[in-house]
Amino acid sequence: MRISLRALDWRRICAVLALLLIAGVTAAEEKKAPVPDAFDWASKGWSRADYTVANLKPYAVQGYARAQTILGFVHLYGNGTKKDPVRAAHWFAKAAAQNYAPAQHALARLYLAAAKADAKAGAKQKKGVALMRAAARGNHPIAQVEFGLMFERGQFVKRDSARAVLWFERAARQSFAPGQFLYALALAKGRGVARNQAAAHRWGLQAAKGGYGEAQYWLGYRFLKGDGVKESPVDGLTWLFIAAHGGDVRARRVLARYRARVFEDVWKRAKAKAAAFKPPKGPKPVF
Repeated sequence: MRISLRALDWRRICAVLALLLIAGVTAAEEKKAPVPDAFDWASKGWSRADYTVANLKPYAVQGYARAQTILGFVHLYGNGTKKDPVRAAHWFAKAAAQNYAPAQHALARLYLAAAKADAKAGAKQKKGVALMRAAARGNHPIAQVEFGLMFERGQFVKRDSARAVLWFERAARQSFAPGQFLYALALAKGRGVARNQAAAHRWGLQAAKGGYGEAQYWLGYRFLKGDGVKESPVDGLTWLFIAAHGGDVRARRVLARYRARVFEDVWKRAKAKAAAFKPPKGPKPVF
C-alpha cells in the first residue's frame, strides 16, 4: 500500500511557525522547495492557474476563509507568483483561525512536518495534532484519512487501530476513495474492526470504480487469487488492466506473468471489460 503520511519538506515554513509558536530555521533550509503529498490529487479539481494573487488577495484581506486558503496554496506552489511557503502559512493561519477545515489541515501538515524535522519541537507537534483533529472533525476527508493513518501507525499520537478505522470510515462515507480503500483493507484484515470480507469488497469496489489505482490493483489481485471473493480470472485481469492503464507498474508486471497462463478468450474478455470502464471525471474540490 503506497498511501502514507509522508513528511513534506516544509522547513522554510518554520520561519512563520516561529512567530506562531517557537523558533525558525536557517537560510539554507529556507531554500528547499515543498514536495506534494500523496493525497494532493484530491485538490486538483480547482485550477490553480485561474487563482492569481491579484484576484484572490482582496477577498482574502476581507476575511474570506476559502480565498485565504486558496491564496495560501497559490503561494505554496508558486502558481502565477513566486513560491513563498512563508506567505502560504500566513494565509493558512488566517483561515484556520476561522475554523475552516481545509486551512486547518494545510497548517497541520506544516506543523507536523516541522515537528518531525525537529525532535524537540513538542509544541509544534501538539499544535499540528490539534489542527489535524479539528480538520477531521470538520469533515475534511483528507484530514480524516491522514488522522486515521496517524493512529494506525502511532505517529504523533498513541497507536489505536480502532480509532484509525473510525476516521477511515468517516472519509469513506464521504465518497473519498483513499478512505474507502483504507476502510476496505481494515475490514479485510480485521484490523481495528470485525473482519468482514463482503463489506471489504463493497468498499474496495467503490474505491476502484472511483478511479483509485491502489484499490483497482488490490481488487484485481483478490479476484485472481480468490482472496475474500470468488475466484474470477476475468474480473481479476479486468481490474489489473484498468490499474495498469492508470500507470500502476505492479499491475503491468502481474499481467505480464499471467499472459501465458490464461486462455485467449479470458484475456480478450478482460481487455474488453477494461476498455468499457469509464473513469470518473475527476475529484471534487476539497475547499
